[in-house]
Amino acid sequence: MDGVERSEEVPAGFSLLDSDIGFLGVLSPLYVNRAGRWPQFGLRVADHHANLMGLCHGGTIMTLLDVGLSAAVRVGQDQSRG
Repeated sequence: MDGVERSEEVPAGFSLLDSDIGFLGVLSPLYVNRAGRWPQFGLRVADHHANLMGLCHGGTIMTLLDVGLSAAVRVGQDQSRG
C-alpha cells in the first residue's frame, strides 16, 4: 500500500508499549514517551492500520485518540490527588 510506513524501528524517545491486550492489539505496535508531564503515544502506520486507499484508517486514529484521552484522564486524576 502506498503511503504506509513499514518500519519496525522504535521512534526516538519512545518505547514499545505492551498493547497486545484486548482491543488495543489492533494498534500494535504502539509506542509511548513518558518523558514529559503527559504521556505521548504514537504508532507507525502499517498495512493493518490502513484503509482501502492505503491511508491510516479513521478507526485507527479514533482508537489512538481514545488511548491518549484515557491516559490524560488518568494522569490528571493522579496529579489532582498529589
